[in-house]
Amino acid sequence: MLLSFHDLLKCIFKQVTLSHPNAELRLLEVFYHKIYKFPLTEKIENINDQYWTLRAEEQVQNFGEPFFLIIHENETLADVKVRIQRKLEVPDENFSKVGSFFNHKHLC
Repeated sequence: MLLSFHDLLKCIFKQVTLSHPNAELRLLEVFYHKIYKFPLTEKIENINDQYWTLRAEEQVQNFGEPFFLIIHENETLADVKVRIQRKLEVPDENFSKVGSFFNHKHLC
């Protein structure tokens, strides 16, 4: 029996505990530290498992538009927070609620 990636996701979904009832899983291929999506109708046998790694994870819902932020070598966390707040155009009272999310470990 040949399984598609869609079939595989359904099997995984039955065996894991997700953060909420409506959460979705996604299946990604990782090859040389790059992440690839693929059609869910693709057959699993078409993947060369000698080189590819499959990863199933809960799909995170993004809010707004993602963006890149260059962090300069001698820039402090406080400087980065100010630039993020300015980029997102978030008032101080709202940003203070999420500003504590950032810590130096996330910036490495």
